[in-house]
Amino acid sequence: WALRWNWTAGRLEDGTRFHTAADFAEGTDLGVGYLLGPDELEFTEIFDIGVTKSAGREGLIDHGTLRIGDLSMTVEPLAWSPVLLTHPDGREDRFPRALARFIAEDGRVGYGWCEYNQPPS
Repeated sequence: WALRWNWTAGRLEDGTRFHTAADFAEGTDLGVGYLLGPDELEFTEIFDIGVTKSAGREGLIDHGTLRIGDLSMTVEPLAWSPVLLTHPDGREDRFPRALARFIAEDGRVGYGWCEYNQPPS
């Protein structure tokens, strides 16, 4: 049994920061993350994280969406650094990480990182 997941961290142009771990189970929005607004000193913890993704060439994610509570963004991976993890017994797991652009529904743009653990079926 292998656990899939998505990890994301970034900053929008207005200074809003975000960090999430989610997409653990198909059909759920259970995750953990935070938002920190540009003028805030306290993190807002979020446990409702929505992740969608569309795989393209070589199974890498072409685009997706990320919803952290009320903040919804388009995710555009820009530069992939795929990593192949190999266990001594021969099992393999793909662990791609990308520099990504995030575009909020209200037009704010930012950059950060996204990872999509891709265990074998």
